[in-house]
Amino acid sequence: MALFKNNSKTVSQIALVVAFLLSCSKKEVVPIASSSLLGSWTLVSIGTTGCTDPQDNEAVTNCTTCPTISFTETIFTTNETGTVQKSSYTVSGNMINNSIIFSVVGPKLTLTIPATADNGNCQTDLVYKLNS
Repeated sequence: MALFKNNSKTVSQIALVVAFLLSCSKKEVVPIASSSLLGSWTLVSIGTTGCTDPQDNEAVTNCTTCPTISFTETIFTTNETGTVQKSSYTVSGNMINNSIIFSVVGPKLTLTIPATADNGNCQTDLVYKLNS
């Protein structure tokens, strides 16, 4: 069930993103402003930089069973090794649930979890490709 070969830290990073998105959902759902976010996406890489402990900095691209995410107007869905989770979400500018920065360039979606003291000052960038 490993998402990435010999990399349990990567699984915890994906879980962190899911936890951010699920825990920050609000009862009142407002449709997103950016239609470029809509669709189904497959993870292609994860990069962690700026960590207090340099050993936590890493880049992972050797996905064996890549998790997917999808966005509709109001629902965010993750599918990680067969475990599906759904939650409502909001977008304000380039922020999802006021905690994750997103950008879409062509068929590439990047989700950025900003560095905080709680995550060891690590910034995590998850890059997804749009499913056709």
